[in-house]
Amino acid sequence: MKKLFILVVVIGIYIFISTRPTIDAFNDAGKALTLVYTIEPCAPSENACDSIRDILQQYSIEFEEINLTDETNPLKKVRAMGGGKTLPYTVIGDRSMEGFDKIELAAMVDRAYGIDILTENERRIIDSHFYADGSEKVVIYSANDCEDCQKTRAYFTTNDIPYKEVSTDDDAKGKADYKALKPSGFPLTFVGYKRINGFDETTLEQAMESD
Repeated sequence: MKKLFILVVVIGIYIFISTRPTIDAFNDAGKALTLVYTIEPCAPSENACDSIRDILQQYSIEFEEINLTDETNPLKKVRAMGGGKTLPYTVIGDRSMEGFDKIELAAMVDRAYGIDILTENERRIIDSHFYADGSEKVVIYSANDCEDCQKTRAYFTTNDIPYKEVSTDDDAKGKADYKALKPSGFPLTFVGYKRINGFDETTLEQAMESD
């Protein structure tokens, strides 16, 4: 009976995954599109919709907002794009976000648009994240008394990966560069133009593997 129960669960998971819509928002040229599904009122305690709009506008990213307030079943359209039960729902290329998370949204933007969204000053800074031969450099923007900064250093040291650390407490230029990169906390790590906010070993591994 136990084996039968496990088999039923596995089959159920397979059916759910295989029937869930694929997130695929790209134009004919293969460029990622940005879609924001909203409803009014929109999480007023977090100002989620306004926060998403502000960040996308800050990056000068064109986006289509689909307001579902007048829809009889607003979540039906969201599920058709691979979403669940939460609005706002943002889709960028093949990635999505339910609700609002500043770090997650920044990561989605970076992954989809890369250097295309950078200002001239930001491009100058990103250029410093590469060696003269064009290979990617690991750069950590850190702060004193930052526990996650220590974890990030330890990760690269343990894996024998060379890195450059920029202390925003001791380096005025480094602090200015850090602010120009629209940070959301410490550490802010770059592998070339790939951004990693905070400490997440899996994300660091993926960034290094795609080097």
